[in-house]
Amino acid sequence: MRPVLWAAMLIAALALIGRLTAPGPTAARAPVADGPGAGALGGAGPGGPGGEAAGPSPAYTVPADVARARSHIDRSGGDPGAVLATVFYADRYSGGKALIPVEVKVRSLPARGVERAAALLPLLLEPPADLGLETGVPAGTRARGVRLDDRTGVLTVDLTAAAERGAGPGWASAFLYSFVYTLTGVDGVQAVRVDVDGRPGRFAGWTWDRPLGRADLERMGTMRVVAGVRFDPAAAPAGQ
Repeated sequence: MRPVLWAAMLIAALALIGRLTAPGPTAARAPVADGPGAGALGGAGPGGPGGEAAGPSPAYTVPADVARARSHIDRSGGDPGAVLATVFYADRYSGGKALIPVEVKVRSLPARGVERAAALLPLLLEPPADLGLETGVPAGTRARGVRLDDRTGVLTVDLTAAAERGAGPGWASAFLYSFVYTLTGVDGVQAVRVDVDGRPGRFAGWTWDRPLGRADLERMGTMRVVAGVRFDPAAAPAGQ
């Protein structure tokens, strides 16, 4: 066989093998939307309530009227000194696996520290559940006290016994993530612990016996923080 013909046949064979063994097109991952109420979902994680660590999940959808109402949550009572506070809620439209930061209009708040944290607690204890925003806190739960160790930055919240009587899938994870992410947003707070009647709280078989910060929850991987909702003064107030 002539060398030129043999070389041509070899090249053709190699090209065919390359086409057969080359990887096919990769399926595109569903994007995480950047609008209100959309984002990646999660599973659960070791070291906290839930189960196994989450993998990537698709975006989800929130009804347009609900998304608009979320952008105008006003708890200020008409206070002329009202400010915006960011609260992290579990999004029911994600199956409770996405944590969404929401700007809420509230009465004037202390600048930092334990007083500011205490002022944010009502937003966690009484979330706007009608808008699909939840914290997993059982109805009837009340705060007994809040204290901050200025040296370590550990905030301890003491709640009534009703806090341990949650129900439904994922309520303890929603509780954990909402409290830690919201309260560590306060200047001076590095980690959070929740007690019940003066002892470490027990939530769905898991005991909150040490302070937890955002880095701890990121390692758990139970919930995913998604794009947030900014307050829109022009939007229709929630409930209207």
